[in-house]
Amino acid sequence: MDSQIFRHLLKTYIDSRKLLTLIGIAFPWLLFLGNDFELLASISANYHSGMRDVFVGILFAVGTMLVAYKGYSRKEDMALNVAGAMAIGIAVFPTMCDASASNVAVCSTGAFGGLGETVNNWLHRITALVFFAGIAYVCWFRRNDTLLQLDDELSRRRFEKGYMLLAIALVALPLLVATVHFIKPLSGLVFWLEVTSMVVFSLYWYVKGREIKQSAIEDVAPSKA
Repeated sequence: MDSQIFRHLLKTYIDSRKLLTLIGIAFPWLLFLGNDFELLASISANYHSGMRDVFVGILFAVGTMLVAYKGYSRKEDMALNVAGAMAIGIAVFPTMCDASASNVAVCSTGAFGGLGETVNNWLHRITALVFFAGIAYVCWFRRNDTLLQLDDELSRRRFEKGYMLLAIALVALPLLVATVHFIKPLSGLVFWLEVTSMVVFSLYWYVKGREIKQSAIEDVAPSKA
């Protein structure tokens, strides 16, 4: 493969990570801004607000990017495909609507309304948990797919510790959200926990991009097209 073509493909690959980082950070704040700085019970509650199209559109974009993104190993690629499908599922299966909330534009059971509001709500929670679990799996169990290519042992250990902390957060935060939702579903705490979850999701893509940049993987072009 020509080195110029390889650099072009590599830049596209890296820019995809940067875009996922940006989307993850901007996602909740775009919704917050679109609702005139009104705090909803959760990010998912935006499905029933005037920001529904933005909420659904961003989740479909993230899901599509994760499916299109090729993991360094087959297992990583499969996990990202699952996470991508779950991101779309979060949008397809809406959370339960609080009709009494002032920011509700219209309550809807979504594309699969025939399943009923309760079933959609549970599918929404399940897809959200599996989405973050998939990213956590990639973060921790697939870290060595690329990390072993890093020559600097000190940097490798630092990245490994970072991935461990990110993986723990990616599992713990969604579980905490589910717990708080069950105990006090209208608490604003749910929104901020979900925001933190999205920040951690973004941090993973940022850290992974930094790691790849330091590794020999990006210094060696493949010998065959």
